[in-house]
Amino acid sequence: MKNTQENLLNSAIRIVAEGGAGAARTRAIARAAGVTEAAIYKHYPSKDALLRAAYRRVVDQMVAEKQQLAEQDLPFRQTVEKWVRLTFESFDMSPDAFRYVLLTRETRSDEEDEPVGGQGKIILDLVGRAIAAKEIPEVNPRLALSHFTGLMLNVPRMITEGGLEGPATRYTDAVVEAIWQVLGPPPGVVSSPKTT
Repeated sequence: MKNTQENLLNSAIRIVAEGGAGAARTRAIARAAGVTEAAIYKHYPSKDALLRAAYRRVVDQMVAEKQQLAEQDLPFRQTVEKWVRLTFESFDMSPDAFRYVLLTRETRSDEEDEPVGGQGKIILDLVGRAIAAKEIPEVNPRLALSHFTGLMLNVPRMITEGGLEGPATRYTDAVVEAIWQVLGPPPGVVSSPKTT
């Protein structure tokens, strides 16, 4: 039973990643999982429930990793470097799961449809802490979130579209430097070191 659920989740993720959310038809998911369409409804009340479960599985793991990172209370720049590296490692290990999350907005719950989801909330908190610790200058936290995620997520997008060669981790240092140039102290100004 657990294997069937895992196969259904993995098949849904792969189909959406390869063909977009519109390709996630019950027949295609069932065929890819090696089960009948009835098996989907044995485990999930609807196709949307299956797609939401796949989304939650991927996102919950990402959020848990990032929450552990945030709890380490490292200097902001070091946190940014580790965050970007974790994100790119996740993409490199499972590009389908990563693309699935980016392509399935309609499968999110009302809570997830808020402008800032789980990982975004963690970034907002990190930015707020970095501002308070004078590691970075005052900045609108939501604008900082936009810059941070935009610079970071464009690498997997460009790899997926063929504009960059993988693996994503090869771009970690360049992306961290770009984020730091946007959010860090102005050139020539040394940020206050974090005291612990």
